[in-house]
Amino acid sequence: MLFVAALLPVIIYIFMVYKIDNFSLISIKNLLLQVTCGMVAALVCFGLFQLTGSILSEDQSEFFNPVLEEIIKAIPLLWLATRKKIVFFIDSIICGAAVGGGFSILENIFYLVFGNEMGIGTILFRGLEVALIHMGCSAIVAAGLMLAFRIIERSRSRLSIKKSDIGMSIFLLLEAPVLHVFHNTIHFVPLVQFIFVFGTLSGLLMWTYYYDVDMIHRWLDKGLDKQFALLDSIKSGQLDNTTTGRFLLSVKEKFPPEDFFDIICYAGERSSFDGGK
Repeated sequence: MLFVAALLPVIIYIFMVYKIDNFSLISIKNLLLQVTCGMVAALVCFGLFQLTGSILSEDQSEFFNPVLEEIIKAIPLLWLATRKKIVFFIDSIICGAAVGGGFSILENIFYLVFGNEMGIGTILFRGLEVALIHMGCSAIVAAGLMLAFRIIERSRSRLSIKKSDIGMSIFLLLEAPVLHVFHNTIHFVPLVQFIFVFGTLSGLLMWTYYYDVDMIHRWLDKGLDKQFALLDSIKSGQLDNTTTGRFLLSVKEKFPPEDFFDIICYAGERSSFDGGK
């Protein structure tokens, strides 16, 4: 019964988060893989805590352990981001929550097997509230990594980047461990703490969602404007009016005339196609 109380809420959380994916961006296989990665992260943390437990005091551990947990949980999410497996808000949230859920599942098992005897109320609290903090913080980290690598790709493409986009990514990556530390060091009445955690995480994720939507719209609108500007400059024969046109002129001497003509034709047709979408 205790194992059911500890694990069932986490499984329900993971299922609920997965069902918000109306576009099937994440397969069941990938979801289970991220849950497994979360469990491996919990196992790694369990081993590391055995080493740090003899070095750090209990008060120091309350600050150090949550930060270490978020760093370890972020490793599989970082791999996903570098491989461009999380490029939208929804898939980053699902993968982050799955990693956090897997971590919480194994952590709860550790508490039941190796910890002091706990009542059904404490077990339910761990399943309902502590799992929420693990899943929510990992989801926030995943969203921060998604934004960070999106910014990196724009930088590599020499596209403009707003400072607020960089600030948002950094804020999310730092906010998760800060919130986890706050959760571990400041305790309320269990029901109040659950409401606080749920409200804070929901607010952060909703804010991130609307920021992500606004960021995509800004970039799409700006990209569309540039496509039309390039098309107009090609049609008018004044390529030096746009950044892309000036780049084409700068490499003109490196190509035979007929090849450069083909490049201009391709750029014109691509701009016309993209602009008409």
